[in-house]
Amino acid sequence: MYLGQQGPDALCPAHAIGKGEALQIEPLATANPATISSATLATTVADVPAKVNPSTRLNHTFIVVLANAGVVIHVSYKQAPNQARQILGTLQVSAQSSSTPVPSTSTSTTTTQKGSHVQPHVVNPPNEYSGVYQGQGFDTCAAPSTGAMSAWLSSPYRAIGIYIGGANRACGDGNLSSSWVDTVTSNGWNLMPLYVGLQAPCTSFATIDPNQAAAQGSQAADDAVNLARGFSLPTGTLITFDMENYSRGGSCSQTVMTFLSAWTQELHARNYLSGVYSSVSSGISDLISYAGSIQEPDTIYFARWDGAATTSDSAIPSQDWSHHQRIKQYEGGHNETYNGVTINIDTDQFDATLYNRAGSSTHHMPGFSQFGTDRYQLHTDGSIWLYNGSPSSWQQLDNNPLTVAITADGNGGLYQLHSDGEIWKYVGPPMSGNCFCGWQRLDNNPATTAIAVDGKGQLYQLHNDGTVWLYQGPPMTGWQELDKWSGNVELATDGLGGLYLLHSDGSIYKYQGTPYSWQQLDNNPATIDIGADGKGNLYQLHNDGTLWLYQGTPMTGWQELDNWSGNIAFAADNVGNLYVLHSDGSIWKYQSTPMTNWLEVDNNPAAVAIAADGNGDLYQLHNDGSIWLYQGPPITGWQNIDNYWQTTALSGAY
Repeated sequence: MYLGQQGPDALCPAHAIGKGEALQIEPLATANPATISSATLATTVADVPAKVNPSTRLNHTFIVVLANAGVVIHVSYKQAPNQARQILGTLQVSAQSSSTPVPSTSTSTTTTQKGSHVQPHVVNPPNEYSGVYQGQGFDTCAAPSTGAMSAWLSSPYRAIGIYIGGANRACGDGNLSSSWVDTVTSNGWNLMPLYVGLQAPCTSFATIDPNQAAAQGSQAADDAVNLARGFSLPTGTLITFDMENYSRGGSCSQTVMTFLSAWTQELHARNYLSGVYSSVSSGISDLISYAGSIQEPDTIYFARWDGAATTSDSAIPSQDWSHHQRIKQYEGGHNETYNGVTINIDTDQFDATLYNRAGSSTHHMPGFSQFGTDRYQLHTDGSIWLYNGSPSSWQQLDNNPLTVAITADGNGGLYQLHSDGEIWKYVGPPMSGNCFCGWQRLDNNPATTAIAVDGKGQLYQLHNDGTVWLYQGPPMTGWQELDKWSGNVELATDGLGGLYLLHSDGSIYKYQGTPYSWQQLDNNPATIDIGADGKGNLYQLHNDGTLWLYQGTPMTGWQELDNWSGNIAFAADNVGNLYVLHSDGSIWKYQSTPMTNWLEVDNNPAAVAIAADGNGDLYQLHNDGSIWLYQGPPITGWQNIDNYWQTTALSGAY
C-alpha cells in the first residue's frame, strides 16, 4: 500500500513492465488532473458518492475519486480484478469533507439545445514539436520532472519515450500531465508516447484473449488515444504499443499479429500514427513475416541491446520501414547523470516520424475538396485512388509509401505530400505496372508539414518554422514566401481564392494579396480548427464544440451557429452546405437558423470523418475504412461506395 504521491524525481527502473495487486491513496486536491478526468462513472463506494474510471479492464487499475472525502484511490491488479474488488469492498470512510476542491477537468456533462447530456469532447491545441526526429533519445518508466528534463538538455538526447497507460504499465502518471507536455516540448524535446497493454498469450503478463484479439487491440488503441488527448498529445502523434518478448510461433504469433493489426487500424481511424515496440527475435520478426496480411504499423521500435546506435539491422529488410520509420533501443536499463540529475534509462536511436501534422487534421477527410467533383482516397500504404462514379469502382493513380496527404482543387489538380517534404502534382497517366510516370515533383523541402489548394488552383505549403509559400512555377524554385510567423499551424482556403492562417494562440488571419500582409480576424485561444467553403464563408471550431461563422467585421463579427459539446469536426461544400460530426458518430446539417435548426442525417458510431465536394455531395468515412455517399433521406439514405480497410483519408475538389 502506498500513501501520497510519487516524488518528482523518482528513480524507477527504465524497463519495468507489468502490474500486481497494489493500493495507493492520494489527496484529491493535488492529484493529476488527467487521473481525475478518467473517472467519469458516477457510483457509490462504501455508501459514499464516488466516480470511477470506465477503462478498468483496459488498464487493470480501479481509479476511485471520493470528492467528499478528498482522496483518490488506485487499486491495480495483474490478470483478474477479484482481489482488487475485495480491497475496495473493505473501504470505510469515517469522516467526510466538503471543503476539498475538485481540480478542474474536462469531464463535466453539458446540456445543449439538442436536448440530451453528453460528455464534452476536448480537442487539444497542437504542440509545436517536430515531425521527423533523427538522433538519440531515451525511454524511462516514469516521466522525469520538468526540472530534470531541463537539466538533461546538456545530454546528447532530444527525444524521450513516455509511458501513458496500458494493462501492464508499471509506473503511474507521476509528473506526466498536459502542462508537462507543453513545457518539455517548448524546451525542444520530442515525445514518443508508449502504451503497455495486454501481452502475448504465451507470456506471464496480463495477456490477450486469443478469441478477442482484434476487439482488444481496437479497445487498446481507443484507450491510448483518450489518454494521449488527456495529456495534450494531438492527432498526428505516433503512439507506440510495447509488446514484450515472447516465444514465436503458432497461435501465440497469430494472436499478437491480429491484436496489433487492429491496434494500428483503430489508431489510423482516430488520426494517430501507429508504432510497435518489440524484440527483433519476436514481435518484429513476426511483423516482417506477416507483412501484407495485416495492417502494418507506421513505425517499428525494435530492441537489440548491442550498443550500436543505428536504425539498420541485418534481420530487418532494408526496404521495410525505410522512410523515417525506425527506432532502435540499443542499450537496456542503466543510470546516466547530467547536471547532477540521475535517471535510469534505456537508450534509443531515432529515425522516425513522431508527429505528422499533414495527416493529423482531426476527423477531416483530406483529399476530398469542396471545390470540384473528383473524389480521391488515400490508403495507409500510400496508394491513391480516383473514384470512377460507381460503387467500388476506383482507379489507382499511385502507391508511394511516403505519401502522407493529398489535396485537390476545382480544376482537376491533384497533389500529394510525402513524409520527406516532397510535393508532387498529378499530370497523368495513371500508374501502369511498375510505371508511376504521371507525377511531377514541385518541391522537396523537408520542412514542409502541410499543403493546401484553393478553388482557383493556387497551391500553398506550410513549413515547420511557420513560413507559408505560394507556388508560382517553375517546379522546385518557383515558390514565393507569403508569411514567416513561427506560430502558424494550419492553412485554410476557399473557393474564391481566399487564404487563411490559424496561429497556435488561436488567432486567425486572412491574406491580403501582398506577401507579409495579413488581416487579423479573431484571437480566441479556444480555436482549434478553421475551414472555408466554395462561397468564401469562413468557419472556426472551438475546443468546447462551439462553431462560428465569420460575417465580415474583424474580431467581433463572428456568429455562433452551434454550441454542442460533442462537435469534433465540420465540413462545408461549394454550394453553401455546412455539416458537423459529433463524437458519437452522428452527422448534422445546418438548416440556416443558428443554434436550434440542425437536421440529423446519420447516427452511425463508426463514423470517424466527413467531407463534402463541389457537387454538394456529403461523404463519411467509417473506422473500418468504408466510404459512404449521402443520397437522402436522412439516416437511411447512405450508399456504400468503397469498403477497403486501409483507407485513411478522402479528398475531393471545390
